[in-house]
Amino acid sequence: MKRWWTIAKWMLKAGIVVWFVALPLMPIYGWFCPWPQADEALRGAGAHGVPLMIGGSSSTQHSWSSAGHVWREEEQRSYVVFPESLRDWKLYTYFETRGSAIEGTEKGVATSAMLLPLFAMWIVAGFFSTRIFRQLRKKEPNQAPEPTPTTVRTPAGQEARQL
Repeated sequence: MKRWWTIAKWMLKAGIVVWFVALPLMPIYGWFCPWPQADEALRGAGAHGVPLMIGGSSSTQHSWSSAGHVWREEEQRSYVVFPESLRDWKLYTYFETRGSAIEGTEKGVATSAMLLPLFAMWIVAGFFSTRIFRQLRKKEPNQAPEPTPTTVRTPAGQEARQL
């Protein structure tokens, strides 16, 4: 059981470090893989400024029943829009939903006041990431320890110091 707990702790630590590093890199992905529909929808929702992608997800659900095959697919990206998000502390999330029970594609922009808690969690993750790296550096094998002088008695009963 102790082994599994150790594995779980290291997975949690790795997840914290990955999230801390990945969050600032998400806008780069957003620049290389833009989603024009999201940019248009954000402007239509009143978010004017520079949108920086900070997260995204995609999910697909399938189920089979006597009525047949039912599926649903959802994609979304979350943005911080500068300078708009600095005034109202809002995250903007653009989503698209398609499915067998939906005609066409449902699209929309949702806003949430989660920017400040997200930023606070990122700061905490940074604190724990630095602690994790410091722990790893302390556990690295050091060079051979410095020899310490020892006192040895000679056969004649005299004390001699050796290294």
